[in-house]
Amino acid sequence: MSHSIKYRNMRDTIVEAGEYLEVVYDGIADSGVGGKGNTIKEKFIENYSKKKGKAVAIT
Repeated sequence: MSHSIKYRNMRDTIVEAGEYLEVVYDGIADSGVGGKGNTIKEKFIENYSKKKGKAVAIT
C-alpha cells in the first residue's frame, strides 16, 4: 500500500469520526431533547442518518 493511500484512508477515518462526534454533540446540546420520543439516542440517530444520507435503524 502506498503512503498516499494509507494517509488518505487515515484522513477519511478521522473525518468520519469527527462527523460522528458532531452529531453526538448536537444530540446532547439540543435543549429540546428529552421526554418520550425525543431522547438523545433518537436525536443522534436522526442527525446521523441525515448526515449519511441513509436510514439507520434504532436498536
